[in-house]
Amino acid sequence: MVKMYKNPIFANRLATATAMKPLSRQKHHWFSCLLLCLSSVSILAGGCQDADPNKGYTSANLYRTDVKTVCVKMLENKTFRRSIEFDLTSAICRQIELHCPYKIESDNSKADTVIYGQITSVEEDVLAGQRKLDRPIENMVVLTVEITWKDLRSGEMLMDNQRFRLDSSYAPLLGSTRDIAAKEAADKIAVIIVQAMEKPW
Repeated sequence: MVKMYKNPIFANRLATATAMKPLSRQKHHWFSCLLLCLSSVSILAGGCQDADPNKGYTSANLYRTDVKTVCVKMLENKTFRRSIEFDLTSAICRQIELHCPYKIESDNSKADTVIYGQITSVEEDVLAGQRKLDRPIENMVVLTVEITWKDLRSGEMLMDNQRFRLDSSYAPLLGSTRDIAAKEAADKIAVIIVQAMEKPW
């Protein structure tokens, strides 16, 4: 049953209030959504800044903070492929300078830690070839190294004779050579070695 009001002023106020109710509900819903979004962003931001890696994402330093300097020894080459030890040692130094907070120290007695190791094998295999001409189309060089990272202050082995293996392919018909592929493999394996220097989760 609809009530009729004789007073036109009261009737107009009631009509205006009734018309504004849906709009107020929309504003309240929009404001609630905005608060919810802001709260979610704050929670996510707080989670990303967590310094404890065991709790999820972290913005903390990925590398050891108790190490300031590292001496990179020339790697021993146990293979017949000459000069690969120079390429790999230089590549490791470059990656440390690019991605680590450590300073390269040439003097072993002044460094906090030392990296040394050996290249155990440089293998080559044919990936594809021409049967009629009996010549390879694509070859692969496989590089295997063993790396040790030692804390010279405490004697702790931060990386104990860890083995790394990586391959790189090349196409002789396109002008690429075995030496180029071996150098590319050295560059790639240096990246993996430096990544392994990160603190364990």
